[in-house]
Parts: sequence; structure tokens; C-alpha cells
Amino acid sequence: MRFRTRFTPAACALGLAGLLAFPAMAQLPMGEMAGADRDGNGSISTQEVRDAAAQQFARLDGDHNGSLSQAEFVDARLEMFSALDADGNGEIDRSEMRQAAKAARRKR
Repeated sequence: MRFRTRFTPAACALGLAGLLAFPAMAQLPMGEMAGADRDGNGSISTQEVRDAAAQQFARLDGDHNGSLSQAEFVDARLEMFSALDADGNGEIDRSEMRQAAKAARRKR
């Protein structure tokens, strides 16, 4: 049996935004993450997630043409890599991955 998954543009945008934003989000203080909670009710709604994803996409779309070029995508990934590469040696080891995960848990 084969399963076929269809990804809507919105789902792709949310997934891409999450994938690209992970290190940055892991380093944000809770107050800044709470910025996504626009109505201040203590939770983040689907619409608030969509709005945050749209803002993230706009930030990544350097030439503001409504799409991400390969260069824009690679630049974002390199930014993520640099955020994880704590010692700046050009490699991410298990210790650095664990540090990033711990930092993300502490900031929740």
C-alpha cells in the first residue's frame, strides 16, 4: 500500500518556517516567543501561527518577489548551521545539538 501526501502551500510555508527558524527560536527569550500570541490569551492560535510563518517567509524572501530562491534558502540554512555550530569550527557535533535542544527546553 502506498500513501501519498499532499502539501498545501500553507503547510509547506509553516514547515519551512519552522525548519528555518528552529535555531533562532531556540535562542529567543520567552517574551519574544510570546510575541506570536497576538491576542495575549496565553496560547498561539492557528491564525497566529500562519501570521508568524508569513512574517518568517517575508524575512527570508530577500528580494521580496514572493518566492524563495535557492540562494535565499541556502542563506537561511547557513544561518541555522552557524547558530548550531557553537564553537565555530565548521562542524556540528552531538554535543552542540544537545546544547541547542537543552537551550530550547530551558526557554519554554
